Amino acid sequence: FTVWSPATKAKVTIDALQKEEGIGKLRAYPPGLHLKNFSEVSAGEPISLDYRTEPYDVECPTNDGIMAKASGSFQWKPKETLVHLERFLLIRGDPKNITTGVIDEAKHVLAAKISQMSILDAEASLDVLQKAMDEHFEKIRDEKDKEHRSIEEEFAIDVITPTVATVVGSAKWQAARSTKRAMEEIQAAAKNAVEDAKKQGQVLDIG
Repeated sequence: FTVWSPATKAKVTIDALQKEEGIGKLRAYPPGLHLKNFSEVSAGEPISLDYRTEPYDVECPTNDGIMAKASGSFQWKPKETLVHLERFLLIRGDPKNITTGVIDEAKHVLAAKISQMSILDAEASLDVLQKAMDEHFEKIRDEKDKEHRSIEEEFAIDVITPTVATVVGSAKWQAARSTKRAMEEIQAAAKNAVEDAKKQGQVLDIG
């Protein structure tokens, strides 16, 4: 008996003769032709092996006490081996665990860097933050690094390193900065008006 999975799908079967906790054993088959037991039958929708894009927003304090919101995205998909797909079957019903795990890693990286910066430096340091993100995810993928268990290994997925698209101060900070800019523009306009008046021999009272 055989089962065929197309290029971007993993067919799922259930084997009624092999029980796990009282129910038939689930199996997932990566793309291609595979042998299966005669007792296996199709079990629901196949698993998509396409990358899924997930946005993220995390908040981190800066060294001047202002909260910075970092935003970006990452992509993930199930690994395409029998062993990994069998593990992925255990969590496919709740992918929130995957997104939470990746976002927690991203926040760990960003918080460590942003906490050493002012809000203005953080907003202007996207390249520095992205480099830190790239290095961190490369490190946790290293099979020789026993200190960290890779998210990819834990959830049986492939992850494209999160991007860091924007970093902005909190809404309160943005409002304060806008007010400050408006005041600076008013003061500059008043100064220019006084100087223009002086040139014309006039005295301008802006008090």
